[in-house]
Amino acid sequence: MSRYKQELNDPPKKSFPLVQRRHSHGGSENNSMRQFFEAMNQRYRDIFDRQVEWVLARLPRSIFRILKEVPLHVEDQPSKELMRELKIDDAEELCGYFCGVSYTEGGRYFGTSTYIAPGVPMSNSITVFRQGVVAAARDEWGKVSRDNLRQEIRITILHEIAHLHGISEEEIMALGYG
Repeated sequence: MSRYKQELNDPPKKSFPLVQRRHSHGGSENNSMRQFFEAMNQRYRDIFDRQVEWVLARLPRSIFRILKEVPLHVEDQPSKELMRELKIDDAEELCGYFCGVSYTEGGRYFGTSTYIAPGVPMSNSITVFRQGVVAAARDEWGKVSRDNLRQEIRITILHEIAHLHGISEEEIMALGYG
């Protein structure tokens, strides 16, 4: 068995209390998502969150150091307000969201806050949306494998960290993290 295959089967090496769980249900109300959320009970949330922890345990230390400074939230789906703000009709379209001021937009970084003006901190945060990630992880038959789910979680986290560093959506897509 290759090292990569063995690693996929290993349990997480450490626990990540930095992941903040939330159980929002405030997005679109189409039938397929209604069915998804009827099934999205605490058991399925825990399964998803364990996969997030598995992915985090295998990210490079430099990424982990960033996540110690920038809170990572896990929610079922984006709020209706966020979807309106981003002009998104379907919550499945959004896997993650970076909220804050990127390091390249002139914000000065100290600890967990970016200063948007002298003495005016704005906390940066990253949110992973279970609904969007699960939708992105589905194969052509609508099934979600553990490997696909882990890959989409990893892509989402790295995508949002790229926004934290000021990388545009187009640049992220060109890197394959879209």
